[in-house]
Amino acid sequence: MHYLSHHVFERKALTFAEAIHKMTVSVAEHFDIKGRGFIRPGFYADIAVFDPEILRATDTFTMPETYAQAARWVAVNGELVVDNGGHTHQLPGRFLPRAS
Repeated sequence: MHYLSHHVFERKALTFAEAIHKMTVSVAEHFDIKGRGFIRPGFYADIAVFDPEILRATDTFTMPETYAQAARWVAVNGELVVDNGGHTHQLPGRFLPRAS
């Protein structure tokens, strides 16, 4: 979340869309991770829904001990792990090795 706050809100070096692209599509393509980076049929559903105003006010880089309150809903592999700002205690993620 700090990446967005820093580059979009503080430095204004990237648009919101550019920052999201760099955090999703660019990473998946760089590491050749198939089925990720886009919201498409057949892809893994890794989605974060957040409030940019909360992000601006609670940047976790300047307050690293604080839970990332801006992330209101997060799904990993299609399973909800943050629901209305609270962790569901589900752990559906897994290590994604770089494709060889």
